Amino acid sequence: MPTFSRGTAHRLRSSLLAAAVVMGVALGLPASGEAVTGHWAAAFGLQGAASSVGAAAVSGANAYIGGTFTSFAGQPPNAYGRIARWDGSGFKRMGTGLNGRVNAIVVLGTKVYAGGDFTAAGSVTASHLAVWNGSAWSSPGAVTTTGGGYSTVTALATDGTSIFVGGQFDHAGTTAARSIAKYTPGAGFEPLGDGVAGTVKALAWSAGTLWAGGSFTKAGSVSTSSFASWDGTGWSGYGTGLTSNSGASAESIAVDPVSGAVYVGGHFGHAGTTAAVGVAKLANGAWESIGDVTTSTGAEPHVYGLAFRNGVLTATGSFAVAGTATASNLATRSAGVWHQAGGGLPSSGAGRVATAYGTGVLIGGDFDGNAAHSPFLGDVGILAGNTWRSLGQGVQAANSTPGTVNALASDGNGGVWATGVFRQNGATPVNNIGHYTAGAWRPLGGGLFLGTSAGAAIGNALAPSGTDLYVCGRFDHAGAASAKNVARWTGSAWRALGNGLSGGDGTCGALATVGGKVYAGGGFSTAGTGEAKGLAVWDPATLKWSALPGNPGFDGSVKALAVLDDRWLLIGGGFSHVIFTGDVASRPMPHLLLLDTQSAANDGSAYSTIGGVDGPIVYSVKTDPAGNVYVGGQFTKAGVGTGGGTGTTANNVAAWSPGAGWRNLGTGTNGIVSAVEPSGTTLYAAGQFTGAGAATAQSVAAYPLDGTANWSPLGSGGLLGTYSGSAYGTGYGFALLGDGANGTWVGGRFVQAGATPAGSFTHWIR
Repeated sequence: MPTFSRGTAHRLRSSLLAAAVVMGVALGLPASGEAVTGHWAAAFGLQGAASSVGAAAVSGANAYIGGTFTSFAGQPPNAYGRIARWDGSGFKRMGTGLNGRVNAIVVLGTKVYAGGDFTAAGSVTASHLAVWNGSAWSSPGAVTTTGGGYSTVTALATDGTSIFVGGQFDHAGTTAARSIAKYTPGAGFEPLGDGVAGTVKALAWSAGTLWAGGSFTKAGSVSTSSFASWDGTGWSGYGTGLTSNSGASAESIAVDPVSGAVYVGGHFGHAGTTAAVGVAKLANGAWESIGDVTTSTGAEPHVYGLAFRNGVLTATGSFAVAGTATASNLATRSAGVWHQAGGGLPSSGAGRVATAYGTGVLIGGDFDGNAAHSPFLGDVGILAGNTWRSLGQGVQAANSTPGTVNALASDGNGGVWATGVFRQNGATPVNNIGHYTAGAWRPLGGGLFLGTSAGAAIGNALAPSGTDLYVCGRFDHAGAASAKNVARWTGSAWRALGNGLSGGDGTCGALATVGGKVYAGGGFSTAGTGEAKGLAVWDPATLKWSALPGNPGFDGSVKALAVLDDRWLLIGGGFSHVIFTGDVASRPMPHLLLLDTQSAANDGSAYSTIGGVDGPIVYSVKTDPAGNVYVGGQFTKAGVGTGGGTGTTANNVAAWSPGAGWRNLGTGTNGIVSAVEPSGTTLYAAGQFTGAGAATAQSVAAYPLDGTANWSPLGSGGLLGTYSGSAYGTGYGFALLGDGANGTWVGGRFVQAGATPAGSFTHWIR
């Protein structure tokens, strides 16, 4: 049994009785399966749609997106039926959505209208046009073609009172209307003169005028190729309209709200008599070229999306050059000059829609990422200037694939450090280590690499120390610094810790700081240039590694380190015996022991035990300010080996208190506990289990330390893994970081927490 320092003993005496009573009371209470009060944060879903995004509309903080997708990354098929609402922090379902592609969306008041190639909205029959009132779908009337011919809705716009519907059809409701109609809630449909002879693909309303583009030869009685306007009483054309040797099509329209100029994008080579490839400007009734968009093959390009925001025109589609600027499928134009934007989009993909949203422009289409495939975007993202923001702050290993978070640490200012195996968090490229602060991720230098591969590197443990952050795992570079399995982040640059850690299996799995020194544990056999069999200490003052007193040799890897009173180092892992310098035989130390870091002894006398577990492993050890110790792993008893004791039954999680010894926490869990975290009056546990106490709890659970109840799940459903076939896979919890009375941060490998999308990192909010 350790002899604690006077400060620790004084503090523990006042809390000892209370701690013992709390644990004793908790043991005697009936199990409760009721979820603790709180909710999962919505912001951390994996980013991206499962397939093409071709429609978008914005209303305040809400962005409505539509296309061919039936889910977002990791969610079940048909979880989002081709339409979804992004509320600024997370995706929300709109019932069961539509049963076919959504081509256009518009918002009128509190209603959302969707047009496309569908016949049902939710459980309601809806032919190509449907309306969502916030809770249910309905049909404003069928959009059809006589005799069952092909019909579709491909464009929607609003004047604030009515909506305009464009596509290919000859009836809207019971009203004869040739490919374009006006719908007023409460009044129904009406035609716009004789409509257009062909297909309407783009609509925009501005200052009393409806602008229409598509593939048509007439608007009313006016001969015009693919572009016209409606003033409420009649149609107008502009020269010969848009023409091409291979058939022209206007596919996008944007209006400058200041000048009133109309920008048209699509597939054409001339606007009137003016040579204009892919995009043109109509000002004061006259066409102007604003610089062609072209392809690398010489084929005519397509501009599918245009948006005007704060004097900047954004164009997206299928092209390689805009004006004189290389611009892969995405460009912006300001002050009369085209520019590459946000690194462009992959040449193999295409942008389909652009619309102003918040401080940026929402871009949707058929693309995994930008032209460099980093960041991964999954067919939709928000571009502000040249910076991408994804719709979701989840942790990804690849596009639509969750990463793994192995460790979390607080930056002391409300932010969170995370390390593991991942390439991108939110829209920020980060290689295996990142910092979440102020609602967004930021990288730490170049991150962690093994050889030239970020994908082969692993971050396993974090330890903040003053303004520095230490990380260890399996890597040989941190940013540009050669760093063998352990490194220090100064806040602006990476630094190696001497020759690092090597030998053995080469990995480092645990870190802790005591007395200004950094302790590392793992499966290595060398620290710096000296022998250190799984445990070593780095002194920032001397910049040297040392083995610990007695140079302990473990018969298994060190997995966990924790600190008491800035003196005692708790060591947990997969070992059952330890041999010290001078020992003839190894000593039984079943998976847990204590080191007095202030001891001057250079043998095994610096070590003691509070008892261990019956194994095979301890994955997590944590302490609280009162000196209580919490242990998680894979075991059935705790306190074994102390004076030959047989221990206390404790399934995978247990607690130890000074003077009171070991206690179980209810009946524990039915599977591995990888992380424990005392936070306020609650102990959180995460791992791979399906039950905690009598409660159903998938891989994460809470135990109240105030004696009010037993184990409870956090929300419903727990941590769920990637959806495959007809069910979610197993979700894993590997890391916890308490947030006091506010809840806890959770890291691991999962795609959903409860009913909330969550990509391997999330926040339980009390």
